[in-house]
Amino acid sequence: MKNILFDCVPFEDKIINGGAIYTEIVLRELIKQDVKIYGIAFNIDNVSTTIKNFFSENNIELFSIKSGINNIVEKYNIDTFFVGISQRYNCVDLTDISCRIVIVCHDLFDFSMSNSNIDSDYLKHLFLIKQQKLKFAKLRCYKILLKKIIKEKSILGKEMNNQQLIQKFGYQNFSKLISKENVNLVTVSEYSKNAILFYFPSVKNEIKVLFPPLIQREHDVCKEMEQFTTKSYFLLLSANRYNKNIYVFLRQFEKFNSMHGNKFNAIIVGLEDVNTNNTICFKSLSDKQLGYLLSNCYALIYPSLVEGFGYPPIEAMEVGKPVIAAYDTSIPEVCGDGALYFNPLYREDLFLQENKLINDYESYVEKSKRQFIIVSKKQKEDLIKLIDYIMEK
Repeated sequence: MKNILFDCVPFEDKIINGGAIYTEIVLRELIKQDVKIYGIAFNIDNVSTTIKNFFSENNIELFSIKSGINNIVEKYNIDTFFVGISQRYNCVDLTDISCRIVIVCHDLFDFSMSNSNIDSDYLKHLFLIKQQKLKFAKLRCYKILLKKIIKEKSILGKEMNNQQLIQKFGYQNFSKLISKENVNLVTVSEYSKNAILFYFPSVKNEIKVLFPPLIQREHDVCKEMEQFTTKSYFLLLSANRYNKNIYVFLRQFEKFNSMHGNKFNAIIVGLEDVNTNNTICFKSLSDKQLGYLLSNCYALIYPSLVEGFGYPPIEAMEVGKPVIAAYDTSIPEVCGDGALYFNPLYREDLFLQENKLINDYESYVEKSKRQFIIVSKKQKEDLIKLIDYIMEK
């Protein structure tokens, strides 16, 4: 029997994200093997009730990192320590751990945005200005701050080298860890693999590329959401995250909609409100509500500036909905021929693709369905490969 120390830090997050879902699916698949699992978290009290119940049902012990990871490794004869989201451990030095470590790095979006003429600090402050609807005096202060950011370390400044980026984003421990012989790095796309190699050329072992597992979501009738779906609508998700680039859509939507007789709504998940006509906002939704919105949308708009993989387009494709997505990072690798693509910096390019979709809607529905068959097959195969990889001696 193999002894696995399993990372439960992603389950401490208050907001569910793709990395946490990924980690939970791995946990539920791993328990089916001939294995003894031990869990570890920064704060056990913060671990989700769902995971705590799962641990209780399966007699899995859950430890605090304060107990000392190496102490747990030695006491319970741990063979492999699995880390589901590498960035959660940037504050911890894992280089003295003697057992095999399998660590998943989904993306390096901070590095990519900071080093590619799209500075994340600049975008974040711009996002906050729009979100909080600041009064003029506060807005003026933010503009001064933005100018200072741009001048000192942003798109108009000198490009940072790898070591400066590692220092800026706190990846010193990660950099040391992946150069160790006992550390095996997994990522979710060829794009992410090459981003890691670009910024961390000293990685010791070959990086394993495995698509993340398919998300199982309900798509049944949801009575409380029916009132919002009587009109055809475009769906946008995770709008509370500035790198999801929601405003490229909002800047063109009213013009596009007026051209088509205002027959569309936009449903935006992640925001409380936006100052745009024909929009419905939800700060957060349950899985059932989200599944319902995906099943009934006209199309998913995915203008993200950077993705390690990107779950939402595949979820839309699963229910046969067209996808209009940014042509950048991992998105074309995952969406293949199943999406319409646009440059995420140009609202008129998104406007163009929306009009293309209207003019040939059914063909894009079929392309979406075909791409889901291709990707979901790989996701299922890669989950098996990942479990086998974790179980290796």
